Amino acid sequence: MSPASSSSRPHQAYVRALSRKGPGLARQPLYADRLEAVEMTNEVNQWAEKQTNGLIKEVLPFGSINDLTGLIFANALYFKGVWIEKFDVLEAKYEDFHLLNGSSVRVPFMTSDEEQFVRAFYGFKVSRLPYNPVNEEGTEAAAATSSGYLTFECDEGPKEIDFVADHPFLFVIREDMTDIPLPPLLSLSLSLCNPSYSSNKVSSKMDLKQLIRNQTEVSLSLAKQVSQSESKDSNLVFSPPLIHVVLGLIAAGSKGPTQSQVLSVLNSRSTDDLNSLTSQLVSLVFADGGPTGGPKLSFANGVWLDQSLSLKPSFKLVVDTVYKAALNHVDFQTKAVEVTNEVNQWAEKETNGLIKEVLPSDSVDDSTRLVFANALYFKGAWTEKFDASKTEDQEFHLLNGSSVQAPFMTSKKKQLVSAFDGFKVLRLPYKQGEDKRRFSMYFFLPDAKDGLSALMEKVSSESGFLDRHLPYQREIVGEFWIPKFKFSFGFEASKVMKGLGLVLPFSGGEGLIEMVDSPSVGLYISSIFHKACIEVNEEGTEAAAASACVMTWDCYVEPQVVDFVADHPFLFVIREDMTGVVLFIGQVLNPIVVD
Repeated sequence: MSPASSSSRPHQAYVRALSRKGPGLARQPLYADRLEAVEMTNEVNQWAEKQTNGLIKEVLPFGSINDLTGLIFANALYFKGVWIEKFDVLEAKYEDFHLLNGSSVRVPFMTSDEEQFVRAFYGFKVSRLPYNPVNEEGTEAAAATSSGYLTFECDEGPKEIDFVADHPFLFVIREDMTDIPLPPLLSLSLSLCNPSYSSNKVSSKMDLKQLIRNQTEVSLSLAKQVSQSESKDSNLVFSPPLIHVVLGLIAAGSKGPTQSQVLSVLNSRSTDDLNSLTSQLVSLVFADGGPTGGPKLSFANGVWLDQSLSLKPSFKLVVDTVYKAALNHVDFQTKAVEVTNEVNQWAEKETNGLIKEVLPSDSVDDSTRLVFANALYFKGAWTEKFDASKTEDQEFHLLNGSSVQAPFMTSKKKQLVSAFDGFKVLRLPYKQGEDKRRFSMYFFLPDAKDGLSALMEKVSSESGFLDRHLPYQREIVGEFWIPKFKFSFGFEASKVMKGLGLVLPFSGGEGLIEMVDSPSVGLYISSIFHKACIEVNEEGTEAAAASACVMTWDCYVEPQVVDFVADHPFLFVIREDMTGVVLFIGQVLNPIVVD
């Protein structure tokens, strides 16, 4: 609708353009005298009320039009949808809705025991209701604009298991085929239904979600490099966060080109970002969930420093507060063998006996001055355990064309599985504790029996691959078999890091001068060792990993039936789903090989 002054008529081209617009707009402009401002205000408001089925009664406030007004352009949108699964009005009840000012109001909440489309992200959750939250029957919404004025009128409020919209939230009504959003509203008070927008101060530091996303990209590139250079014909498992933490500590103790190279390899802007990520990992992700019924987790860092040296105060602060590493003063010069045994015993204890030797016997000598080690232990039980009596031997097809007999687990229950172009993804969630963390194991199974290499290339080269290829809906599964397996894998991570372009910390010079107080000589990294093991069976998963960095003098150192039969080499990932942190990555080439 476009009312215009009778004394100033629109250009005919504009009139023709108006006549081509769709429903909801007047085909021809309406003309009014400048002295009829009040009447025209009423006319526009009555038009908006009619177009929005009575929901928008006043798009133009009185006084907004006067005798100087020459043209008004108004439009209106009305929407009414019915839930696919209606809420039971008898189940609605009053609960507290918490306002931003700390107070609360009593409002009616809807609820349902049905499965919902819901996804949890770090710091927030998203629920999808076809259509969007308003009342037990569905959604009714309207909007109208005029001369810069915008009005929305609506009701609010969905609830799902562990999805309680009892505090300010964002909602969007969207057409899912085109991704076109209808009125976006930020609800600050359900009792008043008064949409308002607020701007929050953006932190200068990169947010945790982006830091984890960057770490995941590095982890997948590392997995590809390890697969190609260290485990071409063997099973593989390792823990990217442990290597990431080691390199983060190296970055904190370096400067100049050496630090810049470490940051570049880790896809990080600064040591502050790395320290922030490590601190969050230790406090949020690696906390033990065993006491509250979740996965048992243990993470530890340790530093062994020659008794002739001391850490620089700034570096010691990072070691103590960020990495929470225990500092041990030892005698490398005369007791290198004893120190090696001490580090290995520490790793064995921290991994519940699974990793017995992270440092090879000849890796430490009288020139060693510092060893940094870390360890991660994980044990989780499946949310839905497999029936051991249903496990049976079947053929597993190897990359060389032959096959072996291996024990396979199965289930007739619906599974979290999705089929993509050339591969399928299965998610097996672990039993959750009382906190919000959600751990899962993902199986990436190529369609082709020899397709693991191509799948690994795709996983590691496409940005955001993991997040775009995770199943979130349970599907009916036809054939469903996954093998039991148990194996360990170790490699010298320093060789892999050099392959990724990290060379300066291993080449000496002035790079690593921020770690220890030393009058004349510096440090270099002589080697980084990593070892991991994993067991997957009907009960769940037990996995552990340990890394050790040795530094020496003088240079830095869905709705369809899906078959999921993992009877040929596949990739797996153990991940914390709230944050997206990847704990372990591996590949299974032969499930009956133990080591």
